[in-house]
Amino acid sequence: MKLMIFSFGYFFHYLAPLIQIRNGVFPNYLPIDNQYIPRVNLILLIFYTVILFLPSLKMNFLHSNKLVAENITKSKLDLFNVITILMLIMVTLLFGPNYFLGKVSIYDFYNTSISLIIIAVINGVSVANFLYTLLFITRMRNSNNFFRLFFSFIPFVLINNIFTLSRYYLAFIIILFVIVFFRDKIRPFSFMFLLFIGITILFPILNIFRDGVDIYLTNDILSRLSEQYTQLHFDSYSQIITSLKYVDNRGYMLGKTTISSLLFFLPRSIFTVKTEGLGYVLAEYLGETTVYGQILGDFNNLSASFISEIFVNFSYFGLLLVPWLLFFILKHTKIESEPVLYGILLGFSFFIMRGDFMSSFAYFIGAIVIIYFIPKKFFS
Repeated sequence: MKLMIFSFGYFFHYLAPLIQIRNGVFPNYLPIDNQYIPRVNLILLIFYTVILFLPSLKMNFLHSNKLVAENITKSKLDLFNVITILMLIMVTLLFGPNYFLGKVSIYDFYNTSISLIIIAVINGVSVANFLYTLLFITRMRNSNNFFRLFFSFIPFVLINNIFTLSRYYLAFIIILFVIVFFRDKIRPFSFMFLLFIGITILFPILNIFRDGVDIYLTNDILSRLSEQYTQLHFDSYSQIITSLKYVDNRGYMLGKTTISSLLFFLPRSIFTVKTEGLGYVLAEYLGETTVYGQILGDFNNLSASFISEIFVNFSYFGLLLVPWLLFFILKHTKIESEPVLYGILLGFSFFIMRGDFMSSFAYFIGAIVIIYFIPKKFFS
């Protein structure tokens, strides 16, 4: 877990801002302001120092896969497979074949809230079906499971392909399967190398695919590789500057966006004081106070790193206390002894660190429910 956090810090809070400062402007169009850079560095120093001295969560997965697989019976797995195939047929009938090429989006048919639920369900169910099929096959090596593998793989690869998914979800799937099936074979250095390749090469390439097959065929991949660090994908450092400016002008949020994020599932008709995510709040602030609004209009899909979330809501004290609080929560849940649950956490760690917290936490909880809790109950 620490490796993921420090890797994120290297790329998003060290390498990317160095390149951006050299170019003279940040991705969110904030000027290079020497008044704020030392304060941002102090915030980062506090946070990463606290993370450094946190005890490590030691994975204890011995025999965990066998215990999970022992509860998977052929009849229940086949039923899960049928449900997934029926879901794939429904997706095809509702959205058409173009959905699998990124030419059609679920957001074209439903509002954001409904779309997020649908995406979480169809992606999560297809991932869970393929994951638990592989776990079953690793236990029943002598059985003929070709058709089970085939009929779980088809919906998995069609629904979770490079044209339909965001980068973070594809990264989550890869990390989840690595943790569940290859954790004993991969060492920290090898994992670090895979992260480096993923962020420097796969990250910008996948960002081309997400625009659909037609856009991909007309894109210059090499230019994407060289320019990614100056784009909004790496706005995490500059958004901490925005957080400082926001706090200086409007004060701390005192937990408002964090509580709203934790209670994301409550509609505003019930939770009347629910705020937008911090990324949206900071985008609105930039639009009102800087040239950002003139350049990008009402575009508000900006990140707000977990560090910004902590600072804007709980100030410097939060940077010292929140990491410890999260460590004790994770330790209490014994997440390090559950390979699927730990894989989900590790897979979403980059997304949660980049933010904003409301969207990343909602997807994270959705994955836990659909990929971990529901299958665990289903196969018990």
